[in-house]
Amino acid sequence: MMVIPVFSEENCFDKSKGTMMSSGSSILDILQLPKLGKIYDLEGVRDAEMPLWDGHPAFQVLTYRTPQGVKNQGSKPFPDPNDPPISLISDLVMGTTHSGTHIDALGHTVTGPDMHWHVGKAETDLGDFGPLKGSASELPIFVTRGVFFDVAKKVGHPLKGGEPFGIDGFKEMLEEDGIEIREGDVVLFRNGAGKFWGDKAEFGKYDGGGVTLEIAQYLSEKKIRAIGGDTSTVEVQPSTVPGNPHPVHEHLLIEHGIHLIENMILEELSEDGVKEFLFIGLPPKIKGATGAIFRPIAIA
Repeated sequence: MMVIPVFSEENCFDKSKGTMMSSGSSILDILQLPKLGKIYDLEGVRDAEMPLWDGHPAFQVLTYRTPQGVKNQGSKPFPDPNDPPISLISDLVMGTTHSGTHIDALGHTVTGPDMHWHVGKAETDLGDFGPLKGSASELPIFVTRGVFFDVAKKVGHPLKGGEPFGIDGFKEMLEEDGIEIREGDVVLFRNGAGKFWGDKAEFGKYDGGGVTLEIAQYLSEKKIRAIGGDTSTVEVQPSTVPGNPHPVHEHLLIEHGIHLIENMILEELSEDGVKEFLFIGLPPKIKGATGAIFRPIAIA
């Protein structure tokens, strides 16, 4: 029987190769986490009207072939010479891999005069079709322990844009919830913005509330695998660190190779009061992309 290792910062993932390595724990241990037998869908619906950071291209789904179009144009898109009684509708999807619920690859955020990221730098590792190291093709499969912190419930309201959630409040939650952060965990924060995912204007009022650098530093010491949240950045925006617009991204993604999962839908976890669960996430392998649309689920 093959034993598949779970994630850990040092033992499970070789960032330079994007491969899983040996670990003391097996997936069989992680699969024992669910107790309720309930699956939680943590992905938001994608459409042309969804919230999207201004620095990204618009998301569009365009119809490419239709039965009526094929008929009216006299097109023959099928190689089969027969005239079948069925047809098809095909489409073209355009947009950024950072649309909707998505995960940042290691090559997403760069810093310094040499424009370096966790596993490369622009001078030697950036091609015409994306980063040659640390692209979405190297993102791992996630089958690991997840833990959930309901920040909006803790503070009594959804965090508004620019409202930080700091280390003192986080440590209070750790004690109140009795949660231990473990190596290899995926740690999720609900700020409350996800409740408004279907309303772009309303979502914008709360997008930008988030965690501070001190929380990121605490979590990196625990060697977590990823951090996630229900806003477009997870971290508070504007930044509370003078001169650094994205200190959490820099600390986690660039300095420690810890991924960020953004625009998650965490409302149902909040409603059920779930704190610990089996986390599964399957990013598509897209060479050269700096992130990937993501399909995360929690099983409690």
